[in-house]
Amino acid sequence: MSTRTLHVLSLHLIGVIGCFMVYLGFGVRAEEIHLLVKNITKHLCLALLICLSPIHTTYAANKEAFIQRLLPIIQAENQSITAEREQLLELYQHYQSKRSLNAEQEKWLVKTAEEYKLEDFVLTNDDSWSTLIARIDIVPNSLILSQAILESGWGESRFAVDGNNYFGIRCYRVGCGLVPRERDANSKFEVRRFKSIGANIKSYLHTISTFHAYSDFRTLRKELRNDNKPLDSLILAAKLSR
Repeated sequence: MSTRTLHVLSLHLIGVIGCFMVYLGFGVRAEEIHLLVKNITKHLCLALLICLSPIHTTYAANKEAFIQRLLPIIQAENQSITAEREQLLELYQHYQSKRSLNAEQEKWLVKTAEEYKLEDFVLTNDDSWSTLIARIDIVPNSLILSQAILESGWGESRFAVDGNNYFGIRCYRVGCGLVPRERDANSKFEVRRFKSIGANIKSYLHTISTFHAYSDFRTLRKELRNDNKPLDSLILAAKLSR
């Protein structure tokens, strides 16, 4: 995928987030979103169309149902991550003051580090702690919803309907998912099938927090945390497109 294509995708995602915030009344004006996406030539992004035309037309009920279906699940997953992050931060503060953990605390820490693909976590290494803390963090609700809108076409894609996959997550074992009709003859991937929407969202968040492709996103998220700034979807979106 070319750099230009990635740039346009990032702008589309930023536009979707902004327009979604307009829709939910977060104090962002449609004119501001237009300024964000003004560099896209010959067409407005999908998000701007969502804001300015169809949201109050015959499609409104379907769009509202999509939001109501996904948003509670997204909120629940982010709440779970927040609780896990708070537990980790408390543990880190305890370790900094005592320079030791009990057996139960160490067991939880090692298990958590492995879940977030840090098998080489070292208790006495501050960089290990810093990396794990950076990985266990939320993705803003509006950003998750916006990407689901773009990837699944408001939940109407075959992968969303037949596989509960709203983010185009791939797998590489025969029969693990749905084969894209337009897949190249030499390609072996499938679009993963999930048992539930919750399982899909959990997998998506885990991918963001562990895969190397999203390291820039995690770095920016960490910087915002260190500066005591909110996790702004419009800022983070620029680092989310693969």
